[in-house]
Amino acid sequence: MRFLALASLFVSQLLADSSLLRLYWTDKDLGLIQASDPNGGNRETILSGLSDPRGIAVDTDQEKIFWAVHEVNGAIWWANCDGTNAEVFIGSLDEPADLELDIENGVIYWISEGSGQIQKANLDDDREVTVVLSGLIRPYYLALADGFVYWSYFNSGIIERASAESGADRVVVISGQQRVRDIEVFDGVIYWCDRNSSELRSREVNGAGGGTILFSGGMLDRPHGLVIDPVSGTMYWTDTDTQLIGSSSMDGSGSTISIVSAGLDGPWAIDLARPIPLANPYEAWRREQFLSDELTDPRKELLVWGDTADPDGDGANNLLEYAQGTDPNSVVRETGMMSVVGGQKAQIVFRVRSDDPDLTFTFEATDDLSSGLWNRDLFKEVGKRVPDPRDHSYQFITMEANLALLPKIFARLRVSR
Repeated sequence: MRFLALASLFVSQLLADSSLLRLYWTDKDLGLIQASDPNGGNRETILSGLSDPRGIAVDTDQEKIFWAVHEVNGAIWWANCDGTNAEVFIGSLDEPADLELDIENGVIYWISEGSGQIQKANLDDDREVTVVLSGLIRPYYLALADGFVYWSYFNSGIIERASAESGADRVVVISGQQRVRDIEVFDGVIYWCDRNSSELRSREVNGAGGGTILFSGGMLDRPHGLVIDPVSGTMYWTDTDTQLIGSSSMDGSGSTISIVSAGLDGPWAIDLARPIPLANPYEAWRREQFLSDELTDPRKELLVWGDTADPDGDGANNLLEYAQGTDPNSVVRETGMMSVVGGQKAQIVFRVRSDDPDLTFTFEATDDLSSGLWNRDLFKEVGKRVPDPRDHSYQFITMEANLALLPKIFARLRVSR
């Protein structure tokens, strides 16, 4: 009889966390700016009673939100992230629609739909408006990446780009779509919403063709706003017809998820706020899990709050509990890990955080625990990594081994950062 055993080992390193992320969106029909956690929890109304709010961007350095008021004599407003101290940032604009921040260079860009322009201004006190491009027919959404500004049109199936500094080198990047809405660009890949085809698509910026359909139909009817989180591999979007905020993977795996659906009418733009620099999420997690009196007592480090401590006695230390999203104070652990043996193959599926690009893992095996020798080559990763449908901050990874190579197998997971 073949024997398969599984153990876990976590190396003491720090992980990034999504617990500080916040989604912000505008609802043009209800005149709202709202925010929530990435899973839709802790939803709150930041501002109400607004007149046709459209594009929104969050400056995490200054802890400010910017939004466009889409009127003939419109404006870009700004306020604290909690909605206090709201005031006009730049006024006398012609139907400003979408906007983006270039925090590194201290510049804000926006679409003036009515005047057919892409404009910019410094974020400092002078706020002098400069025209980047003019003569456009109802430009609508825009994105910034790698020194370029990308934009779509209200009633067109193309995406163009040009130099963000001067407007030079204007080219059509994507064509043949129906009615493109919001755009995101990351690591040489462009992502977009198509309102009329009810699709989320992607393609290499320098590629050819209409790209790959990531998701289509279902809760996607008229997708408009789009923002991506490359750290967790998640995209978030608004839909003005199904009236919801949804999420899905950036690579098209898994399914679409409705994270906010009640109390919306015309959700239009969306942005993701991640404090920069990241706070120490592991320390924040420990403060959530343990009493302050415990954390300030060095005598309790080994048994209660330290990296290798196992306060609930379930065999998983605190770092492992943190990595798998389980409770360090409860012996009940639902890790999502499972093993399947069939014929000469053994597969092990495990769940880990996906929101840390520096996180690495190795899966090791041995047939003799007393030898101390572990083989890193026996198990190979197979299939796609699948986002946890309950929380896209985690993913499921499948490893497979050939049981014919060893009469029995002990396996362990090593995770480090």
